[in-house]
Amino acid sequence: MANIKVDVLVQGFPGRASVAGLSWASMILLRTEGHNILVDLGAYPQRRYLLAALKEHGLTPADIDTVLFTHLHHDHIAAIDLFPQALFVYSRIEWEYANLTTETAVQPASLSMLHAYRRRLIEDGEEVLPGITAMLTPGHTPGGICYLCDVDGEKWAIAGDAVKNRGELQYCDVDMTADASVSANSIERVKAAADVVIPGHDCPLRVGRDGSVTPMCENVVTIKFPKGITVNGQNPLILKVD
Repeated sequence: MANIKVDVLVQGFPGRASVAGLSWASMILLRTEGHNILVDLGAYPQRRYLLAALKEHGLTPADIDTVLFTHLHHDHIAAIDLFPQALFVYSRIEWEYANLTTETAVQPASLSMLHAYRRRLIEDGEEVLPGITAMLTPGHTPGGICYLCDVDGEKWAIAGDAVKNRGELQYCDVDMTADASVSANSIERVKAAADVVIPGHDCPLRVGRDGSVTPMCENVVTIKFPKGITVNGQNPLILKVD
């Protein structure tokens, strides 16, 4: 059995703001024999953090041979052009949906780039690479894919926005979905299949045999403001997910 090494390059964060997006997406590096793989490429402002994280792991964009997308929303695919040599992998259902939808979370500019790059369209249950299997998890989008990975004898699920955060994994109470009941079913499937879940917008979460959900690390961000500005008397402002 192949063993996958998993590193979270940029940890996702949950939440919404009143005038702009607060949450940002997780970006994950998978390494197996002969392959350097990225799962999701974040939003445009995350590009420099992705490049810095790759450098910390001794890699450049040219070292990445495969990019797996959980789904095709703008905040998960913005760095396509940094990896022209890579094979892009995502579900056939998601590709068909993205090319027909008028949903604003799907950006035509990103789709135009994907049309020009090598791609592989996958189905539910398909082995993507040794040790990595696709599981269709619709709800947030029709063709969302969770990637199940063999990691040191455990199953890790890279869930994208099928499971955006710890609250959704714990309670199946889903925000931002085309169909809440379909999303809840997908979350239950992920929870049943995995020992560890990496959500689209939170830190890695361990799933107990009793169904409990435990964060595997802290999820903390620091927000700095210009000189002379404070928020609730603080600068910088520290946000920590409880």
